[in-house]
Amino acid sequence: MENKIHDIQDELLISILIPTYNRPEKTLRAVYSALQQNYSHIEVIVTDNSDNDQTKNLLESIISDKRLRYYKNETNIGLLNNWKKALGLAKGAYIKILFSDDWMDSSFCKDAFFQFQVNPSVTAVFSNVLLRTYEKDIILYSFNKTQTFALEDYLENLIFKSNLSLSPGNFIFRSEAIQFKEFYYNDDLNMQVNNTGAGADILLVLSSLIQKNSIAIGLPFFYSFFESKDDSVTLNKWPLVSAVYNKCLYEFVQESDISNKIALSKTLSERVNGKQHWKNSASKFLKELNTKFNPFFK
Repeated sequence: MENKIHDIQDELLISILIPTYNRPEKTLRAVYSALQQNYSHIEVIVTDNSDNDQTKNLLESIISDKRLRYYKNETNIGLLNNWKKALGLAKGAYIKILFSDDWMDSSFCKDAFFQFQVNPSVTAVFSNVLLRTYEKDIILYSFNKTQTFALEDYLENLIFKSNLSLSPGNFIFRSEAIQFKEFYYNDDLNMQVNNTGAGADILLVLSSLIQKNSIAIGLPFFYSFFESKDDSVTLNKWPLVSAVYNKCLYEFVQESDISNKIALSKTLSERVNGKQHWKNSASKFLKELNTKFNPFFK
């Protein structure tokens, strides 16, 4: 199922969206990095799933910038619906999803806007990524010159080389290209993917490249900064998280009209079916995320 997100109200505006849950200080850092962009035509939208008012009170006490719009959900609507709410509130022709524990360089919006203006085929712009942990900074994705990717190129690099970002938090999108693709597996895993957002993130990225002749531009600068500590679910449980991503990628490839479908499908199928226990393990793991690790997935 595919859903258009919103009606564009401003052709120059970049909407920076910060969905959050119980992360007041980190959300403040994300908001600061958004408001400090040297491209001034922005709006910053915070959609808050928190079970308290700490984020609300902190933002209101420190920031008075009129470009910031804050929305507190009456009840926790879940991670994926919180993303959708933020997207529905956006007015800009361009969308930047900034997860609340991430931040970005002040030049990201300006340089992305330039790419969108010079080439109408560009539907997404991304950058190098630096991951910050307690112990050290880790380069997640890096290239030394501007890269151009069509959908097939992106999938090949993602699946065969694992050298491109899975996260929409590393992208600025042309808003008209964003679609939510949700696959229905007719099993319990479907519910867990849609509830936690695992897999939905990469599908959001890939959906921006579905349109014919659309391309993504990779900038050779460290504009995206992610944070992951010792208790990171993604780092500590990556084999199971990876199984979910491979399943979602397999379903995406099956539905896509691409020339290298057979090779990509074969590789993904081997990954999915190579371990007979992956499905039950991944499903059980995602159930645990819903109950035990709410701060990471709400």
